Amino acid sequence: VDKFVSAPHVETPLPITFVGTGAQRTTALRALRALSHAASKSQPRAVVMSYTQLLIHHASFCTSGNHVDLLVADEAHTMKGEHTATKRAFASIPARARALLSATVVQNDWEELHSLADLAVPGGWMPREHFTCTIGDPLRAAAVKGAPHGVRMCGALARARLHALKAPLMLRRTTSDVHAGVPTPHV
Repeated sequence: VDKFVSAPHVETPLPITFVGTGAQRTTALRALRALSHAASKSQPRAVVMSYTQLLIHHASFCTSGNHVDLLVADEAHTMKGEHTATKRAFASIPARARALLSATVVQNDWEELHSLADLAVPGGWMPREHFTCTIGDPLRAAAVKGAPHGVRMCGALARARLHALKAPLMLRRTTSDVHAGVPTPHV
């Protein structure tokens, strides 16, 4: 880490990965702090770490003036629980932009979707209680076998609202979408 932090030819900070022993991670974290303070605000900063390391070191990113330009979470579905320590740690890090990557975002639970959307765009979605009342509850009621026509119509309106809300936040590709972009092999 030291050779990259002190290299005069480096115009933007290089990604730093927290690996190794506790002492090595502490050294890397000190180097990251020095790099953050030395870099101008316009320079991007990237840090790659496991969720375990995030839980240990997230407070280091919450100091005044410290931020990352892009905060990316791979396997983001692991943070779908509203009150998990990992979600709280990730949410506490100041970031200009956030990207959540997952192949299994929601498993038939609208609150999980709300939880992840609120993590991606803090405060950008309606409050959880309002979301549950206007979208989650009508969707659940409409899914009940034999639900009256009016309840099913409310569910359809809630589904339309949900699609409109999530459209700017989600890139969803199905297997058929992926295969449509793959050229046909010539034998």
